[in-house]
Amino acid sequence: MQNARCGCETRKRRQAEGIAIAKKSGIYTGRKPDLKRSEVIRTLRKQSLSYQKIAEMTGCSVATVYRAVNEK
Repeated sequence: MQNARCGCETRKRRQAEGIAIAKKSGIYTGRKPDLKRSEVIRTLRKQSLSYQKIAEMTGCSVATVYRAVNEK
């Protein structure tokens, strides 16, 4: 049991180190925002639809709807 935990912790630490190095060199930038979906969400929100309804209509989470509405 100890070996499995130690191996998991080592992999996790080394992965985090690798990601930090990649971010510094500009290789690891993360996912690009879906600008089209964000615009659709803002349009639907202007029509006074609820966050839950917008999430169901666009196929995303409620958190994504909040994020899209609050970004400028």
